[in-house]
Amino acid sequence: MQLRGCEVIREPRSNLVLVIVGPAQTKPRTVKPLVNLALKHSPRTPILIPKNGVRSRQERFDTQRGKSVARAKTTPGTHGAITVIRQTRLEPVEVELTKRTWRKASTDSQPLRGKAAEGVQRYRAIATYRDKDGKSVAVERFATTAPKAEHALKLTLSSWETKRTGSTVRTDSTVEAAGLLWLAEVKRSALSPNTLGQYQSTFDRVIADTSLAALTLREANRVPVLRQFLQGVADERGAGTAKTTRSVLSSILRFAVEDGVLDYNAMRDIRPVKAAAKKKSSARDTSRALTREERDHLLRVADEHEMAARLDAADIVWWMAATGCRITEALTQQWEDIDLTADVPTALIRGTKSASAERRLSLSPRLVERLRQRAAVKGTDGFVFKSPRAGEASRPRDRRNVARCLRQVLDAAGLPWATPHTLRRTAVTLLSEQGVPIAAIADLAGHANPAMTQNVYLGRNRANVVAGMAVL
Repeated sequence: MQLRGCEVIREPRSNLVLVIVGPAQTKPRTVKPLVNLALKHSPRTPILIPKNGVRSRQERFDTQRGKSVARAKTTPGTHGAITVIRQTRLEPVEVELTKRTWRKASTDSQPLRGKAAEGVQRYRAIATYRDKDGKSVAVERFATTAPKAEHALKLTLSSWETKRTGSTVRTDSTVEAAGLLWLAEVKRSALSPNTLGQYQSTFDRVIADTSLAALTLREANRVPVLRQFLQGVADERGAGTAKTTRSVLSSILRFAVEDGVLDYNAMRDIRPVKAAAKKKSSARDTSRALTREERDHLLRVADEHEMAARLDAADIVWWMAATGCRITEALTQQWEDIDLTADVPTALIRGTKSASAERRLSLSPRLVERLRQRAAVKGTDGFVFKSPRAGEASRPRDRRNVARCLRQVLDAAGLPWATPHTLRRTAVTLLSEQGVPIAAIADLAGHANPAMTQNVYLGRNRANVVAGMAVL
């Protein structure tokens, strides 16, 4: 039965009407699969079949009223199927006539291989990408083989999507660039200031300016790469820092996944790492104070130490040695609490442990001179010991960073047994040697109980004991 160029087939068993659009296709091997497809639908419902056979999965036919519907549109922000076509170069005469250089290769011709294909044969991979605004654009890439052309197009489409959709992160973005965008995003969230500060500090201290930070997101998003980096952090800085670093990196990768740049977050497949056991080079002596000579030597080393200069930490060493302040008190010291114009310059120390920890100290002439020089260079706004990093002057410096720097200075001075807190014990001990009463020293140290000063903070130097025993 013919109907305006179409062939109508009725299946007697189900009374199903099958309409083949276009020229009649009477070959059994063509009609049979179409009939089998039609039998899957409800009986007595006309179905339209394209003239060239069954369409792809993207095409669906409306089984109601025998009408066909258009192919489902590609989802905005994605691309359709990739088609690879073999092309051959036209002869010069054909190029002049057709104004084209390449054309689709004949299906009867055999593909050329190796050097024989150079310059006369290529493969074209093409797909349609649909923008967020609904507009479609054809994207194509060429290569000497079909797999290479398809691979090149897939890489282009992956980055094309992020460029065209206006994403803030791209597939070629580095970990450091993505991390900065992520930090800007989380700062607009409801996270506490302490959490935000910890994230920022971890990113600046551990992730930025590293080999991992220079990798692209796709290069870094691999289990071996991430595990090796975290293990190095754990061995160098401890398991606690590695745990926080893992959380920050995982959040950055998740940010990229949510933006459509990465397909998955490889950090989810990595277990928490443990720090390697370290051999103790020497035990810390928490009962010993520096002698006056050792203290003066330490101050000279601090002024010449490369890391202390880079991190602007030499003045912190001088401040702690001259005031006996705790490291946290030093890092939170404000210029507004220092009076350098009085006859006896003083500093108000706002303690961090108890009400008695708040006290006012007189400053030594050497320390006053250093503070005046610092004020002339750094200014007198906010914290006395601001972070050398740009943009971090509004918050106290990270205590762990400063303690790590002081550890380097102490080692360079030949004092591996000492700790930053030794400077506080030294100040108390030197005051006691000058004959200052214990009660007054306790007030200067911010101790509520003078017994704490007497029993814990006065240094027990073996050299003094040996000298005393020698005259018995």
